Amino acid sequence: MASQWFTRYVILTPPGLDWRKLRLVLMTNLSASSNCIRIHLAPRRLGVGGIPMRGLLALGAIIVTVAVSGCGAGADTSAGPTADDGGRPEAGDEDDASIDDSGITDGPAIVSFAASPIAISPGESSTLSWTVNEATTLSINQDAQDAGSVLGQTSLLVTPSQTTTYTIRLNDSISAQVTVAIIVTALQGIFTPTTGAMSVPRNDFTAILLGNGMVLVAGGYDDAGSSLASAELYDEAAGQFAATNDMTESRTGHTATLLRSGLVLIAGGTSDGNSGFGGAELYDPVAGTFKRTGRLTLARWNHTATLLESGQVLIAGGSDADGALADAELYDPAAGTFAATDNMRAKRTGHTATLLGNGQVLIVGGTDDDSTLAGAEIYDPAAGSFTAAASMALARRNHTATLLSNQQVLIAGGSDVVAMDSAELYDAATGTFAATGAMTMSRVSHTATLLRSGQVLLVGGNSSSANAELYDAATGTFAATGSTTNAKWSHRATLLGSGQVLIAGGSSPKGRLADAQLYQ
Repeated sequence: MASQWFTRYVILTPPGLDWRKLRLVLMTNLSASSNCIRIHLAPRRLGVGGIPMRGLLALGAIIVTVAVSGCGAGADTSAGPTADDGGRPEAGDEDDASIDDSGITDGPAIVSFAASPIAISPGESSTLSWTVNEATTLSINQDAQDAGSVLGQTSLLVTPSQTTTYTIRLNDSISAQVTVAIIVTALQGIFTPTTGAMSVPRNDFTAILLGNGMVLVAGGYDDAGSSLASAELYDEAAGQFAATNDMTESRTGHTATLLRSGLVLIAGGTSDGNSGFGGAELYDPVAGTFKRTGRLTLARWNHTATLLESGQVLIAGGSDADGALADAELYDPAAGTFAATDNMRAKRTGHTATLLGNGQVLIVGGTDDDSTLAGAEIYDPAAGSFTAAASMALARRNHTATLLSNQQVLIAGGSDVVAMDSAELYDAATGTFAATGAMTMSRVSHTATLLRSGQVLLVGGNSSSANAELYDAATGTFAATGSTTNAKWSHRATLLGSGQVLIAGGSSPKGRLADAQLYQ
C-alpha cells in the first residue's frame, strides 16, 4: 500500500503576489523529496497564534495543504507534481470544511470535554476543560440555563450545589454545531454544621424563607421552657445567625406566613400552653421590625395558616383555652384585618393544611381532643366553605403533608397512640387516599421538605435515631440518607435558595437545641 502523509502551512503573502508563482515555488521545492504531490490552496477559518483566520486573511494569509501520496511500488510518478487549483482560490473554497481524501478535518469540532473530578462533596469545585477547533462562538450551559460565553477559554471552575449537567456548545459562521454533555455529581445525603448556631436554644418556633434569601426564625420555647419574643435571621452566604428586632409578644405555637408584599404575618400562639393570643403582627424585612396588625376573631395556637391564591391567609383550627377548634378565618393583607369564614367539619389541632394546585386547601388529620382523626376536608376559597373529603387509611396527628411535583400530597408519619412509620398519598384528581411505601422508622413532630430533585427529605421525629430519609415519588419508596448530629423533633426545616436545607433547633434527649445544620 502506498505511503501517505499530509502537512499544512500558513503563509502571509505580500499584496499583489501571483498565486501561480507561489504554487510553482512550492512544487519545485517539494519535488526534491517526492514527485507525488498535490497542493491545495484555500483560506480556512483556523486561528494561528490566537488570531482568527478571518484576521489572517485580511493580512493576505492563505492555508497551504501539501499532500504526498501514492509513491509506493508501481506508482506513476511521470507526471510530476500537480496543483489541484489553477489559480487564486474560488469563492466557495473557504466554506470547504474538510479535505475528504486527506484525512485532515477542517471546520468546527469539539475535540474533548471533561470534568475533574466528576464527583464532588458539597462546597467543593470541579474543573471543566475542553479543546475545540475553529470556534467563533462558544458557550457553556448549566442544566439548560445559559451560563455565558467561554470563547477564548479552555477551562472553567464550577461549584454546583446539586447534580448538574453542563453542555458546551460550539457554533461558528458555517452553522456547524456540536453538543457534548457531562455530569458533575454533588454527593448527597450529608449534613454539615452551619458556621454559627442560633443565639438561644428553641423548639416549636417558626422559620420562613424571606424574599431576600434570609431565614426569619421567631419565637418558640427556650431551654428553660419560657416562650420567646426574640427573632433572628440566618444568612446563607455567611452561614451565621444574627439578631433582629423582637416580636411584640412572646409566642410559641404561632404561624408565620410570607405575604406577597414580602412582609411576614405572625399570627396567634401561646406563652404558656394554657391560653392563646388573638394578636397578630407583621415583620418587615427591609426595616427589620415587627408591628401589630389586626386581631384574630379567636385567640388560638397550634393552628394552620395557608396563603391562598387571592393573597389572603386562611387560619384554621388549633386550640384555645377550651380545647380544639373548628373555627376558621381569613386575613386580608390589604385591609390588615381578620374575618370569620366557614367552620371546618370537625374540630382539629395537630392537623395539616396544604394548598393544592387547583387553589383549594386540603385539611388532614389532627385531633379533636377526644380522638385522633382520619378524616380530611377541602376548603374552597371561591365558595368560602369546607366540604368533607375522603378519609385516610389511618388516623394520625402531628404528621407532615407535602405537595409533590406530580400534585399528589404525601402524608407521612405522625401518631395515634404511638408514633407511626406509615405514609399515604392524596390524589386531588380522584379525591382519594392510597397507601405508599413505609418510612424506614416511625416519626412524629418531624419535618418533610420537598427538594429540587422532586424527592422529599424527612428529618427527626424519633427520639432514638438521628437518621434522615428520602421519599422518591417515582418509586413510592423511602430510603435512608445522612444523619443529623442529634436525634431531634419539633425543629424546623427550610429549603434555601441554593437548594440546601437548613435544619435548625428543636428538642433532643439532651434538651432544646440552638445548633443548625445544612443538608445537601
